[in-house]
Amino acid sequence: MANVVSVSAIAEEITGQLDNYSDKVAEAVKDAVDTVTKQLVTNTRADAPKKTGSYRKSITSKTTSNSNFGRTKV
Repeated sequence: MANVVSVSAIAEEITGQLDNYSDKVAEAVKDAVDTVTKQLVTNTRADAPKKTGSYRKSITSKTTSNSNFGRTKV
C-alpha cells in the first residue's frame, strides 16, 4: 500500500530544507566576502605609495554589518 503524506507535512519539510539551504548559502557568501576583502586589502597595500609607509599601514577593513543574510565590510 502507498504511503499517504499530508500537504502540511510536505510544506514543513520543504520549508525546513529551504531554511537549511539559505543558511549554507549565507555562510558561503560571508566566507567569500572575508576572502575577497583580505585580498583587496593586501593588493591595495602593495600598490600604495611607499614614501613614509603611514598611508600603507592605515589601509584596513572592518565589518560594519553582520546579519544572518550577509556581511558588510568597508
